[in-house]
Amino acid sequence: MIQSMIRFLLVCAFAAGAQENYGTWSHYKMITVNTTSTGANVTGGVGKFPLLVRLTPLNADVFSLAAINGADIRFTTADGTSRFPHQRERWDSAAKAAEFWVLLDTVLGNSTTTLRMCWGKNGAGDSSNGGQVFSAANGFQGVWHMGDASGTAARPNAVQGGNAATPVNFPGGYAAKAGVIGLADTLRGGAAGSTSDHLTLGGGYMDYSSGFSYSVWAYPTDANRAYSRLFEAAAGANANGNIELFRNGTTNNLTLEFRNGGTSLGMTTATGVLTVNQWHHYLVTLNGMSTVVYHNGVQAQAGTLTAALAVVARTAYMGRSFFTGDAYYQGVLDESQLSNVVRSANWAKLSYETQKSGATAVTLGATQPPVSIATRKAALKKLLDDGTAPIDVKGRKISQLHPTGRARAVVLKTP
Repeated sequence: MIQSMIRFLLVCAFAAGAQENYGTWSHYKMITVNTTSTGANVTGGVGKFPLLVRLTPLNADVFSLAAINGADIRFTTADGTSRFPHQRERWDSAAKAAEFWVLLDTVLGNSTTTLRMCWGKNGAGDSSNGGQVFSAANGFQGVWHMGDASGTAARPNAVQGGNAATPVNFPGGYAAKAGVIGLADTLRGGAAGSTSDHLTLGGGYMDYSSGFSYSVWAYPTDANRAYSRLFEAAAGANANGNIELFRNGTTNNLTLEFRNGGTSLGMTTATGVLTVNQWHHYLVTLNGMSTVVYHNGVQAQAGTLTAALAVVARTAYMGRSFFTGDAYYQGVLDESQLSNVVRSANWAKLSYETQKSGATAVTLGATQPPVSIATRKAALKKLLDDGTAPIDVKGRKISQLHPTGRARAVVLKTP
């Protein structure tokens, strides 16, 4: 008993000692989420929300002084005392572009919520963890960022233990291209009865009696792909419990349909929201017998089912249907999220307003303390001495590094 108590106390002491002191990180920025009418215009609070934080060339000092791949970056409460879990989706130091997902306890409605981003800590481990941000406890079954694996490799699921999104029939030499958030995947489409590009999300998607939500960013490029699916979860064509999200014929209308066998339980159709050659954000939900289709953060249509959806084991796809008479989706897909809970109207609005290109609802303040000329010179000297400090000195770029990361034949280029 005494030995067990001693072990317990040692574990507690170690855990306490492992607590990071963010006051020892060299720099930070304040991040503000504005949900007032001048920002996202979200009236109610949203809990357990994964917030997208983008870094751009305007944040060049972060790329200059952060660890390789941004491993030392942390997101904390405004006072810098408690850490928020985060996942790094992308870190491109050459282009000075990065995307992080930060799990906030609460985003206040019609107000501002602030947090802190810290960086500049030698020896800090990489704390990026998708499973902590997108957890099953928060209703997530699948979060596929899209384009975040090379070539046709499976796109990882940020939810721990969740199915990957596996590309099928992608062309040889395929490479993901820019999407709304980092990279995205492009599908070539195909006529009914053909075999074309799509992604399979595996099986095991069963019980949505407590709610269903699916969201995705889509950039369709051909309206002639009749009944092409953005998403489908089913046990087969005309099986019980089918969930289908598709272009209604060759119109610009998006339909959410639930089916038991050959019987439709209800079709909720949002008109004019699937126009080609532009980005759209969709969130669709089922709450008991009530359905909603949100387009770009706004409710576009609501409906009611005639009977409850069956509880069955489903296989899910992006870009294809179980029905051979339906075409394959043609266009780009980005940030696909599947949940077994009902996401709210405030969630839909906040997602769109903080994720869209050029979003202004999330702003990053000035670096504190400011990066001085002396700091830049010291970082440059360290790089020249031992090649360990990643640095992009203002006005000068360093290239030609040895594969080990040490400086070799360093060339200073002035743009």
